[in-house]
Amino acid sequence: MPVTEKTMVDKDLAFRIPLEIEIKKLFRGALRISLFRFSFLIFLVSFMQKQRKAYTLRKFRQEEGVTVPPFMIVSVTSACNLHCSGCFSKENHAAERPDMTDNELESILIQAEELGTSITLLSGGEPLKRSGLFSITNKFPGMLFPLFTNGLLVDKSHIEIFRQQPNIVPIVSLEGTEFDTDKRRGKDVHSKVLKVLEVMKQNRIFIGVSFMVTKENVNIITDSEYVRWLMRFGVNLFFYNEYVPFEPGSESKCLSITEREDLEKSLIRLRKRFNAMFISFPGDEAQFGGCLSAGRGFFHINPAGDMEPCPFSPYSTDSLKEVSLKEALQSRFLSTIRENHDKLFEYQGGCALWNNKEWVAKLVKDNKT
Repeated sequence: MPVTEKTMVDKDLAFRIPLEIEIKKLFRGALRISLFRFSFLIFLVSFMQKQRKAYTLRKFRQEEGVTVPPFMIVSVTSACNLHCSGCFSKENHAAERPDMTDNELESILIQAEELGTSITLLSGGEPLKRSGLFSITNKFPGMLFPLFTNGLLVDKSHIEIFRQQPNIVPIVSLEGTEFDTDKRRGKDVHSKVLKVLEVMKQNRIFIGVSFMVTKENVNIITDSEYVRWLMRFGVNLFFYNEYVPFEPGSESKCLSITEREDLEKSLIRLRKRFNAMFISFPGDEAQFGGCLSAGRGFFHINPAGDMEPCPFSPYSTDSLKEVSLKEALQSRFLSTIRENHDKLFEYQGGCALWNNKEWVAKLVKDNKT
């Protein structure tokens, strides 16, 4: 049967159903573990109700031929207070380009909310280096903002903001042991992060940790006793990102196919054992038939405001300073990646687009407006 616009839409809608089911499961899990974080619990109940409207908006847009994902990742600044080895932001985004203005960032969030994207992952650089960020997020009480931070800049004012804006979920980066963390992030980072986690726990803030998964740390960060130890610091969300070898010569850090399979088995075991949330990226994509980037499940906006398919694929044909979010999502560049999602599976380096970067770069050249 020939592929028509209608059959493509029907195929996308069929894929959306299991994705939306998984999102509901995710938030039901969050609801279960947030009983002692009252402000976050109240937000979460309200947020889950609003998700019905967001889902309806996404479905309506899809029927119009516009693919709108539930998630987006926004790198709000290229500035950072650390110099971690293998940092994708440092390698991918030139610091000399100015970051989006507050008005530009706010406009993107307004457009996203109107289209039905209701979960915005905030990253950087270090997002806490961006002044005025929380004045912007305060205008979007119905949007969830997981905030990926190294944690070192968190102070009393941020603690108060997290208390007042429970839709901001701080997710602090660790690499496993003190040795592994300090080796990649700098001296004494591990001990400082633990102090920050303890303070947030005392203030009953819903918090998570994020790991960059490598051959060197995969065993420790999936160890039950290690997970139990971190939960004593109030951690209830564990985010596992597979290492992408941006740093030349670092390919040996990447998980093998067998190690990736073992990682997923370990996370299944941890989910059964602990009252916590365990998310892997990109490992969870396989159940949805391939890569979720390019708006199929999420997209990325770099600090300068360019629309990219993924944080690990720094290619773009559209700037959101020049076109609307809706137009960028409909670009030939992103559409072509979505149409080939079933050919994009991770086999080395934790990112299908990274492994196919020559193809993606050619798409940019062929579709540059």
